[in-house]
Amino acid sequence: MTNLKVAETFKTAGQIYRDRFSEYYHLALTNSFWLFVPIYGWAKYAAMLGLLARLAHGDATNSAESITEAKRQIRLKTWLFFGAGLMSSLIFCLKLILLSLSLLLLNSWILKRNLSLLFNPLYGFMYSGIFFYYLYWLMSRLFLYDLPLSVGEGVSVKHARDRMWALADNYLFKI
Repeated sequence: MTNLKVAETFKTAGQIYRDRFSEYYHLALTNSFWLFVPIYGWAKYAAMLGLLARLAHGDATNSAESITEAKRQIRLKTWLFFGAGLMSSLIFCLKLILLSLSLLLLNSWILKRNLSLLFNPLYGFMYSGIFFYYLYWLMSRLFLYDLPLSVGEGVSVKHARDRMWALADNYLFKI
């Protein structure tokens, strides 16, 4: 895999945005209404995000396909996208609860030692920094599953999650 550069990434994204804005905007707008329909609508929403990822990937790699063909490929994986989203959301919630409990225990331990830290703004800044960095770190690994699922054939949810975890480890701070 080639090394991604910021300028190239923005240039490609800008070109895709300029060339296919009306098509992608229409798909994204109609897709957002699926969020109001429980379960099935959420599955359709996740699949449509995969459709947008597949179309953008095709444009970026000069192997564009029609929206109709891409929809046909994605329609077969609708429930796979829903399962991946559900699994990622559950993992995210569990890890967020673990982080909150860890910070709470650390906070009580530190404050037991030195109560004056409670009024120190750097103390709150430190906790906010840890919390938001962890959110960024976790979300970059969990919620990008749609690209491997939409582009790859025969890709499982676990494989898509593992692939995005590895990509985030290797390229997160290079893009």
